[in-house]
Amino acid sequence: MMSALSEENQYFWKEGFSHINNFFFQTLCAKQEYSMGGVINPTTVAFYIVPMINAMIRVGSMDEKDRLFRAFINGKEKVLSNKRGAKGTMEYVAVESARECTNAKAHQDREKQTIVDRLKIKISNNDLLNNKVLFIRLEDDDDFPAELNGLVAMQLSTLYNRPTIVARLNSEGFVRGSARGLNQSELSSFKDFLNSTKLFEYTMGHDNAFGISIKNSDLAKFHKIANEELARYDFGENVYDVDFEREAYATDIKAIIFDLAQYTNIWGQQNNEPVIAVKDLVVRASDIQVIGKNKDTLKISKNGITYIKFFAKDLISEISKYNEMQLTIVGTANLNEWMGNVTPQILIKDIDIKEITDLTF
Repeated sequence: MMSALSEENQYFWKEGFSHINNFFFQTLCAKQEYSMGGVINPTTVAFYIVPMINAMIRVGSMDEKDRLFRAFINGKEKVLSNKRGAKGTMEYVAVESARECTNAKAHQDREKQTIVDRLKIKISNNDLLNNKVLFIRLEDDDDFPAELNGLVAMQLSTLYNRPTIVARLNSEGFVRGSARGLNQSELSSFKDFLNSTKLFEYTMGHDNAFGISIKNSDLAKFHKIANEELARYDFGENVYDVDFEREAYATDIKAIIFDLAQYTNIWGQQNNEPVIAVKDLVVRASDIQVIGKNKDTLKISKNGITYIKFFAKDLISEISKYNEMQLTIVGTANLNEWMGNVTPQILIKDIDIKEITDLTF
């Protein structure tokens, strides 16, 4: 049951997202409309709007940050444009800042990838994957901004399927930085685990995204505890709290999707979107399409239901190896409306693929 506070917060954002009057916020939503699927709720805002603003705050110039502030308070103020091909013309500050936020996010992503590539070499050279927690202590030659610690830790935790800490030793003998756990794992709170070791000066933030501080002299002791106590966890296996589990031939999957999809606008923190697992879905290559401008969207059509995943180049590469396969799909409900037709969809969160070599239809 939700607390009174969370119910109050839910009311505020539900009403707010239903009556968006801020021109800059409208502009950002319009810019991200495709990625957000036309849905504005706490989840889509957190994934597609907040990162643009966050990137500007992290890597933008002071002039750009000033325009970001002005865009929020008076988005229709006119400013000189710096857009290529239109430099020197006048533009709404909301439009100009939205463009700059997009560029800041792209710049941040490139910088983050450069850092991750460098740290992958460090991880390999120092055998850091021998430990259950990937702990990267930054040295003087790791000269990247501390503001990117969390983003880098998050990407490395996903890449290596294990809880990750990216932190730097300071002059006081403490190693301080950012920690990221795996949301879809048996270890539901990486922060609680670190606190249980009694070795950390502080852990501040959410269960799986937070800042840390530990004495450098305690690192060996920490790894000993972590390696022993986390030995039973297989971080390579995603674990999902599933609300609906159905065999692929179940007749009520469509009804579940239609029922859940009508509540798309209410899902968010402390009111998580229900998860559906569809087991033993048998498909052929002919059931699969690769679509989108960048050919990075996977679409599987079977039994009147579309299973779809965006930005799925790795998955597309994997699934294209097989002619016939049996899938278990975990995802969330969605409806696709086109030319008056409504198709039930499941937005894929994860997928398990088993090749079938002797299947007859």
